[in-house]
Amino acid sequence: MAIERQALVLSNECPKMSVQSNRRRHFFKLCRDRQGTAALEFALIALPFLVLSFGIMELGCIFWGNYELDNLTTSAARLVRTGEAQSGKLTQAQMVERICGGAVVLTNCATKLKISVQTFNNFASVNGPAPKDDKGNLQKTFPYQPGGPSQVVLVTSFYEWRLFGPSSIALLSNLADGNRLLQSSAVIQTEPFPQS
Repeated sequence: MAIERQALVLSNECPKMSVQSNRRRHFFKLCRDRQGTAALEFALIALPFLVLSFGIMELGCIFWGNYELDNLTTSAARLVRTGEAQSGKLTQAQMVERICGGAVVLTNCATKLKISVQTFNNFASVNGPAPKDDKGNLQKTFPYQPGGPSQVVLVTSFYEWRLFGPSSIALLSNLADGNRLLQSSAVIQTEPFPQS
């Protein structure tokens, strides 16, 4: 009984020393322990690996979106080239709505897609529109002149792609609001369709 009392008194008198010595002992034990090295190495490379993986996926989505934008621009150019846009008196908004029917990757295509249609005298005088305003954002309006038969027409499409990764915003954005501008152009000569 006396021994138990003495052990109880000793444990009550020096609780801080035993806690500090336990911490030191555990720290040195962890330093010598090699069982957790794989977990530690994974913790060190996990963040860069995930950032790189998401960056690769986002870049792949951007390429896919740009490929789809090329197809939509070709569809719009076909409408102008054959005279369907002119004979049907399609407005800019109607053309956007019509070509966005085939969009899969470009979300909210009808609201985010901007299209410019300009007519020129010859191929040498073709000059594209400036897509950005003074602040670095996508312009709100673009010219729409589908032209007549046998004229040179430049059809340019713009789409503001929203970036989803924080690391990608700094590296891939080319607009002031942190988004990516996708752009596609097609220069055509309209067919000699009959004017209505």
